[in-house]
Amino acid sequence: MKKRQRNAQGMKTKNRVRDWKGLLHDKPRSTKLGLFVAFLVVSTSMTFTQYGFIGIGPETAHSGYALGLLAPLAAVTLLLGKGAGSLFGAVSGGVLYLHARFQPLDLFERYFVSSFTSVLFYLFVGFTLGLILAIALHNNPTGETRVVYLGLSSLVASFITTLAFFFNCLLMLALSAFNSYTTTADPSKGYVISSETIGAFTIVEGLDVQLIVDIVIVFVVCVVTDYAVRKHTEAAGDVSVRTTFRTQLFVVAALVFSVVQAVSFVAVTRSAERQTLIKMNDELEYLAGKLQDELNDAQLVVDVLSPYVDAVGDDASEEEGATTGAVPKSVADTLVSSHGVTEVLEGYNLNDGTFVIFCDDKVACSNSPAYPVDANMRELFDAWRTGTLEQLAESQRLQEMLYDVSPHDGPGDSDPGRVELGYMRVRQTGDYYIMMAMPSSMVFASRWSTVTWASITAGALLVTVYVLAERLLDKDVVKPIDRTNGSLARITSGDLEETVHEHKSREFASLSSGINQTVGSLKGLIVDAERRNERDLAVAKRIQESALPRTFPPFPEIGAFDIFAAMDAAKEVGGDFFDFFLVDDATLGFLIADVSGKGIPGALFMMAAKAEIENYMSTGMELAEAIASANRRLCANNDAGMFVTVWAATLCWETGELTYVNAGHNFPLLRHGQGGSWEWLKKKCGLFLGTFETAKYRQEKIMLHPGDELILYTDGVNEAFSPDEQEYGNDRLEAFLAAHADVHPRELVRSLRSDVAAWADGAEQSDDVTILALEYGVAPEVTGTLTVPATLDHLEEAVALVTGELERRLCPVGVLNKVELAIEELFVNICRYAYANKEAPGIVTVSYAYGTNPSAITVELRDEGIPFDPVRRGDPTKSSSSQEAKASGLGILMVERTMDAFTYLRDDDANVIVFKKGW
Repeated sequence: MKKRQRNAQGMKTKNRVRDWKGLLHDKPRSTKLGLFVAFLVVSTSMTFTQYGFIGIGPETAHSGYALGLLAPLAAVTLLLGKGAGSLFGAVSGGVLYLHARFQPLDLFERYFVSSFTSVLFYLFVGFTLGLILAIALHNNPTGETRVVYLGLSSLVASFITTLAFFFNCLLMLALSAFNSYTTTADPSKGYVISSETIGAFTIVEGLDVQLIVDIVIVFVVCVVTDYAVRKHTEAAGDVSVRTTFRTQLFVVAALVFSVVQAVSFVAVTRSAERQTLIKMNDELEYLAGKLQDELNDAQLVVDVLSPYVDAVGDDASEEEGATTGAVPKSVADTLVSSHGVTEVLEGYNLNDGTFVIFCDDKVACSNSPAYPVDANMRELFDAWRTGTLEQLAESQRLQEMLYDVSPHDGPGDSDPGRVELGYMRVRQTGDYYIMMAMPSSMVFASRWSTVTWASITAGALLVTVYVLAERLLDKDVVKPIDRTNGSLARITSGDLEETVHEHKSREFASLSSGINQTVGSLKGLIVDAERRNERDLAVAKRIQESALPRTFPPFPEIGAFDIFAAMDAAKEVGGDFFDFFLVDDATLGFLIADVSGKGIPGALFMMAAKAEIENYMSTGMELAEAIASANRRLCANNDAGMFVTVWAATLCWETGELTYVNAGHNFPLLRHGQGGSWEWLKKKCGLFLGTFETAKYRQEKIMLHPGDELILYTDGVNEAFSPDEQEYGNDRLEAFLAAHADVHPRELVRSLRSDVAAWADGAEQSDDVTILALEYGVAPEVTGTLTVPATLDHLEEAVALVTGELERRLCPVGVLNKVELAIEELFVNICRYAYANKEAPGIVTVSYAYGTNPSAITVELRDEGIPFDPVRRGDPTKSSSSQEAKASGLGILMVERTMDAFTYLRDDDANVIVFKKGW
């Protein structure tokens, strides 16, 4: 079993290594192709600028070559996998091979680069490096482990590459030596490297240095590339346009710079070759003419000596010639061959190049100790020949050669270890050949300085273009995008009045128009949604209000108590509620509650809680058990986790016994007798409802006496905040109640609502405000209500509603007249000013509540017009004219001063004015 598991694991690993396609395996094909081409441009530029093979050591005695092409090859292989690496290696090797054939830049490239050591070699290197990286990274190691794996991969790959390079060089040397041996007798077969010249190449001497350099190249490239890819991946989706453009522009500029450098290098090289060819042709032409003159002079010598040569004969000795006066032929030939030839090269030194004049394979003269007089030119020539003498003399182009730059102690002494690529021309004059040769270091002496200045100039231009392009992009693209994004941010944060104004280009104008149109459509949709939501909330509010008692007094036939309650929701619908109902013929049940949520969720939970509590309390069971049963029902399926605080009670109005349960609610206050003091009922009987099914509750009992009044409220009262963040608080509540110790439930509730609203002073209401007041031992107030259009035609109806009740109650005439005048003044103001901004008249509701002990009437006028608080008006007595004073509210001032109480409340969208008059 374990063996099968190991085999399966091994197979998975093998498949992952086989399928590894580099760090960018999930990127689009266009991205991969672009990177491939970009690195190929870099590789080609390196080849054309002599960075493909970087010589180690002096230029004329390289001890090895670092493989510069490993850098782009390693990057492509790491990014795109071994398949792309192999292809990249083959293509790069092909470029190197073509360059070596048509534009070799040094000795190695001229004599060692072949299709085998370029195309096949780099294909092998790309595949090997890809395979090693696949083995190292197929499990995607991280952190220091990843760096170690990359280092080991670089070490192994560089070692294999260096060994392959070494054996390739040995193979080329062996082949050259073999060809030199087999073709020495037949120089017409073309170029070979002779066995004497093999020692000039010391490539293997610096193999250890080459290995170290190759390892560093591969490791640095892999680590930097891997880091860049990981950072790019981490920043994906969070990169600005400016950064993206800068990066891409930098890459393009770098590629252009490398191409410019390569083109400059090639152009300078070609120019130097042309100049060298022209110079050699001119020098050889001059030397040929000079040599011809010397040969003509020599011919005169021959003509003078010819009688003597003929008389003596070829075999005569010098002694015989001296006896007879004749010149031997051998002496005559020597005189002819050497006469004046040595003078041809007078004034030429090695700084001008190497000049050799030879005839019949013998060096006649030269300016270089490497070519001593009478040396066998054929033997020297075999070391670097590229064809026969006749072919070289007929050629009109420069010929490459091995140029010996070693110091020489004397004739015949040479050091073949100091050679470099050279160029030569051969000119034939009669039986003589003149050779001129120059080392590449002389031919291209100014190449690097010229290329350097050209590169600096190109770099400066590219930097200038980069800066200007970046500035233009920032001005015409990035900043408009930033401004557009800023507008979009404000729009998405809720500012739908924001508009986009970018019209510098057709694209931005179209984008701005599209955004503005979209926002306009969105605003329309929001308005429609808000209207639908308002309608839905209005319906929900009506449903909620209909669920709460709205008729006061609720039980006018029962004269043992008076009760009144009101709720102001923080939102259209609230989570607070109150309720009262008859449990039996002598028991009243009532309660107040506060749900944890607000809005629609709170309202829904409120409806459920109200129904459950009323159902269980209406059964007549013990109050504590009824609350516990309601709690269990509310806990069931309470996925939202909402809860409700409750203060519930039952009152036996025949005995005055009050039984109550406080389930986590605010403490109520009890007033002892008419005008008496208030006391906190600080007994808690259990936790709030809706959280723990097993919660236990206990009930408390107290006795009420006639004139006692109980006030219940939610935390929207004592936790109301003023504009400066001051809380209403219990102390202020106590002070308010102490100042209103003689008022009945309706007036107490309304006055407290007005006081809380005045404290808030327009600050947003943070919680529902719900108040319930019950007074024991008094009859309920008598009420009446009339709703009519807000026109002066209905003034008499409104006045008659209240004055009719006062007449029935035998109200004093003076009081009746004041009340009548107050109603008339307030009603007329509503008709004239409340709906001034509307074409059709609105409505006004007039209601009253009459109570005894003492006798008093409370009148309320409600309209849905523009907000107007008469309590905060300016002092109309300071007006400059009576007409202005009347407009400013002298009538309202009169009402306020003649009534016992005068309050204003903005209730939802309605103005509510309440005044009270007693007698």
